[in-house]
Amino acid sequence: MTEAMEQSGLAAGAALDGGPQGWMRANKHFVVAASILALATAAWFIAIKTKLIFPVKRPVPWAVGQQIGEDGRWLNLATRFGPFRMVENTDQAAIEQLGPGGGEIIYSSDVLEALGISGQLGKKELAERSSNWYVSRRYLDERKIEGKSVKGAYALWYLDLTYYTGSVDLVPHTPIACLQAAGRVITGESEVTFDVTVPDRWKAWWNGKVTFSRVTSESPRGQRNRSVDYYAFCLNGKPETDRLAVRRKLTYPWVPHCYFAKIQFAPRTNTEIDSIEEADRAAGEFVRHFLPEVLKGMPTPDDVEKLKSLK
Repeated sequence: MTEAMEQSGLAAGAALDGGPQGWMRANKHFVVAASILALATAAWFIAIKTKLIFPVKRPVPWAVGQQIGEDGRWLNLATRFGPFRMVENTDQAAIEQLGPGGGEIIYSSDVLEALGISGQLGKKELAERSSNWYVSRRYLDERKIEGKSVKGAYALWYLDLTYYTGSVDLVPHTPIACLQAAGRVITGESEVTFDVTVPDRWKAWWNGKVTFSRVTSESPRGQRNRSVDYYAFCLNGKPETDRLAVRRKLTYPWVPHCYFAKIQFAPRTNTEIDSIEEADRAAGEFVRHFLPEVLKGMPTPDDVEKLKSLK
């Protein structure tokens, strides 16, 4: 037997001879680690039991008075924002430029499943206003209709909203991921700030300067068809532009209720977008008209805070 083995055997024998206390002295590092783990586990369960932390998020009901169809669409969004109105079946010039489908875009079941919406549309969730939803539309600037033609690069707009609640996993793709999947080349991402006036109940968070992310892209074949998309998140009622920040904030254990909505829009045109500055000016006008209406479907931060007092 080697000297090391003899010492090991002697230590083990001493621990056994000393009973539990001797074993603990011989394995003090293990005892310390096990004690810390036990205390942390106990503290975790106590915190959950006393509602200090919330590893499972609870849903935030949609705003009162809003309706979601059984197909997951938000039904209350206005069909007109000032001079912008939803494309109608009679708008032949707009439809020729946009392609088939008119103003309301209805997702198929496989798209809804990919978006994480279809599995959330049970009768219980709809009755409690706690399901996910979407709305996707095309709007036409009536000021840019000349006879039977639609004129200009900013006459037609695409508006897409998705709302998720009670989950930390479903942070939807930003335009970068979606555009790349469609085969386009991302040429830039930055932020742009718009001047917006919103209803009084929203002024503490969305009034004045509101920041959106801006993504530019083009065809991989070198064609002159640069496009621009804008988006922002409404996270528990507050604006956010960073997808990773949304995911991080949703996991905060001290936040019991959560929802987030992606607000995305873009000019839809066959005309080349030559000037980003001009695109921003046109986008700012569209935002000023649609954002007050869009926020009607979102709970405010005060609404989310009030949920803490409910059983």
